[in-house]
Amino acid sequence: MAETDNPLKRLIDSAIFDFASWLLDAEVQTVDAMNIELLAELVRVDQLFRVTLQDGRTTLLHIEFQGKSTHRPMKWRMLEYMTRIADVEQGLDLLSVVFYVGAGAGASDRGNYQVNSPDGSASIKWQYRVIHLWKMQAQDLLALQRPGLLPLVGQTQIDNPQAVLPRVVDQLTQIEDEELKRRLLNSLLALVEDKELSIMIEKLVEEEGLLMDTPYLQRVREKGREEGHQAALKETRRQDILNALVLRFDPAASVYREIEKNVISVNSDDSLARLFTAIIQAPTLADFQEILHQTIAPV
Repeated sequence: MAETDNPLKRLIDSAIFDFASWLLDAEVQTVDAMNIELLAELVRVDQLFRVTLQDGRTTLLHIEFQGKSTHRPMKWRMLEYMTRIADVEQGLDLLSVVFYVGAGAGASDRGNYQVNSPDGSASIKWQYRVIHLWKMQAQDLLALQRPGLLPLVGQTQIDNPQAVLPRVVDQLTQIEDEELKRRLLNSLLALVEDKELSIMIEKLVEEEGLLMDTPYLQRVREKGREEGHQAALKETRRQDILNALVLRFDPAASVYREIEKNVISVNSDDSLARLFTAIIQAPTLADFQEILHQTIAPV
């Protein structure tokens, strides 16, 4: 969840009017972000907004994000959040929404709960809206005709990416506000978990002539080049170790394969450097194997 938590928050901040209109099922006039700490244990909600609807009513929109694991059941967390928000902002309507991210996250949460009294009547009832992003179809987001929601497609089910992704990128590139366009394209890439889909989106953006204008894509490319360079250096060092192994000790094939498997598992630059020094200086094969085992042994 850590990988998507901040991108989701940034997306909603960037496109809050589209999100508020979608979640509240109403056109809105104004949306103001609220940053309140709920007293008692200084609980902080993910996002809270005061929304003025077109008919003049004011309501609170409370949004939480949750992945597959949580230290405490979501229903109890939401009960606490909602009652505290209602206490701090007395008199305002409240809609609370939980976005579940990642396949299977919140599968059993329906957002409607109650605690009964001994006679069977409800002592406490609470409900919140549950949106399982991993259950949604990308086409359904497209049908909403709200560009600010489109970066969510990377967390939805995309049955036909060759048809869906060009439409998503095309709609985003039609946005006239250049800064908003960049932010939404950044969010689109940040929320795509499938590498093949990410590459497809990057190529589509590049075809639109927006690549050099997108800071996120520049960072992605630079990071990819750096990671590729580092990976090549590590592979060279591993091969140097194995070549020296053969030259110095000419081990049996079974021993070589075992050492090769262990050397390949080493990813630290410092550890590979130590192993290279060891294969050059170790008096015997057994001495090198002991150093190798110490290197790969869990701490």
